[in-house]
Order: sequence, then C-alpha cells, then structure tokens
Amino acid sequence: MAEAGGQARPVKLSGEMLANNDDATAMLELFFGPTPNARKVTVLLAELDASYKLSWVDLAGGQQFSADFLAINPNGRIPALVDHDGPNAEALSVFESGAILFYLAEKFDRFLPTTDATSRQRTMQWLFWQMANQGPMLGQLNHFLFYAPMLDCPEGEALEYARTRYRKEYDRLLGVLDYQLAQTQYLAGDDYSIADMAVIPWLIAHPGVDGDLSPFVHVVRWYELVNARPGVRAGMDVGKQMWPADGQTATFSEEQKKVMFGQDSSVYRHVR
Repeated sequence: MAEAGGQARPVKLSGEMLANNDDATAMLELFFGPTPNARKVTVLLAELDASYKLSWVDLAGGQQFSADFLAINPNGRIPALVDHDGPNAEALSVFESGAILFYLAEKFDRFLPTTDATSRQRTMQWLFWQMANQGPMLGQLNHFLFYAPMLDCPEGEALEYARTRYRKEYDRLLGVLDYQLAQTQYLAGDDYSIADMAVIPWLIAHPGVDGDLSPFVHVVRWYELVNARPGVRAGMDVGKQMWPADGQTATFSEEQKKVMFGQDSSVYRHVR
C-alpha cells in the first residue's frame, strides 16, 4: 500500500475498482478518471511516449474515498500516480496534477528546462498559474453551470447553496490536512518546507469553517507549531497596515467592486 504523499510500496486497489489497460507490466501506474486534470497527465505521457498502466477510478461510485486510494492520495481526487520504480528503486506515490507533471518532466528530463533558469522559471510560473487560476475557476464554473441545476437548487437559494458548497469543501480540505498531519510532523514529512509555507497563510486568514479549527486536532497541533515560527509571524505581518484590522471588513466603492469582482476578458483588450 502506498504511503500518503511519499514513499510507497506497490499498490493494488481492492475489488473491481480498476479497469487497467493492457500494459500491466509498466512501472508507471496512473489512477485516472475522464477529467481535464487527469488528461494533463495522459497528454504528457503521450508526448513522452511512455509506457504506463491506466487504472480507472469509479468517481461516481465514490471509490476515490476508499482506504486504499486515500493511501495513495489523501485528497481523494484523481489523477494520482504511482511510480513503482521511483527514486532509489523504491515505489513513490505522487498526487496533484501539477506535481505529477513536474515529477514526470524531471524523471524523463523533457518539457521542463534544466539549463536555462529563466525558461525554467517561466515554465513553472505558468504551471502554477494553471493550478491556482484556470483549473479551480473553470472547475467551479462547470459545477454551477452544469451540476448545480441537477441538484434542483431554486434560483432564490443559489447564493446560499454556493456558500454551503464552499463551506463543505473547505471542511473537506481541513479533513485532508488532518488526515495527513496525523501521520507527519509537517505537511510533507518530518521537515518544515515550502508546502507548509504555502498553506499556513490561508489557514491564518480563515481558521476553520466559521472560525473553528477545534474538530481537527492534528491541524491545530501543526497550526500552533508553524504559526509560532518567527519567520511566519514576520511574513504575515508584512503589509498589515494596508488591510483592515482583525474583525473588521474591507469596504469598496462601486468602481472598486467592478474592478475586484466584475472582471472578464475585456480587461485585456486595451493591451492588444
């Protein structure tokens, strides 16, 4: 069974969860469903002409939440990759599509510059842009355009539905953190890393759904540990004087609201 987010032994998900392709001997195993995030990886594997084993995950059946799959990806999402011939000839599980792309590009030494630092940084910037902007926003647009109507949400309840959905998703993500931090001191293992630095500012800004982290005891332990670091405190204090004090809400003029919340592609037309 794979260990969440790190070293792994060869895994096989139980029951009839998987419908594997013919290349059952390949060392790369991709856990897949027909989503854009998963197809990022299949596109790269095709470009690499790499041999891999395709393992289907029944998303509608909830098999991504099985104990076996969560051992590969504690976030309970596809895609996920197991390299049965990873570093030091040991199996390694990798989750999050961007991390998988980065791992495979480095493994095969293709599609990610290694000698030109400027080109490498530009590539990484746009990879991170996709992960932080295009993917999440299109995912939510797709949800509200195509899936929300299936849920018989009356028009007048749309805003409350959206709030409830995002509250539940944040609660789920806190569960992901708690699951991982029950096993490790820091997010990526025994050592403090950029992964912790990426997560802590959001948690400080939004400490739990409706301000309550107490149900997530391992997150609380990690939060107190990381938040006490002088570097974290110093970093969080930068620009504090430019934002409302704790407990106060920012206010915007009508024009500012248009700029902040009414953006579409037209904001780029003047630069063409």
